[in-house]
Amino acid sequence: MTHRAEEPVEAVSSEAGDPDHDANAEVMPFGDSSSGGQPEARVGSAPDPMVRGRSEDPPPDGVGYDGTPVEQIQKERAERLAPENRPENSEVDNSHREFDEEKGMFTDEPGYEDAPKKFPPPGEFT
Repeated sequence: MTHRAEEPVEAVSSEAGDPDHDANAEVMPFGDSSSGGQPEARVGSAPDPMVRGRSEDPPPDGVGYDGTPVEQIQKERAERLAPENRPENSEVDNSHREFDEEKGMFTDEPGYEDAPKKFPPPGEFT
């Protein structure tokens, strides 16, 4: 399709029709000091799994940024986060555990099976 110079040409974005494209997203230019030298990234967009350091499960034979083997990093992390090594009043993520609201305790706690129900079922008031 050809256009004469005086006719306006509509610009078409390569992201047109992309449901994940947010035209109002802030774009960080390549090499900008605030982006750490990374290519353009939309603030608030999902992480790129191809970017180093973003994988949930690193390969067991992998290494950290400083060259430390992943196995050693995971061992040190487990020791640091072990209950006996936690500082007093530290917060712990229990999102993977099931909590029984009627007994007021986690289902994997010692004594759970024999514990009496102390609270009304969720949603009921006494």
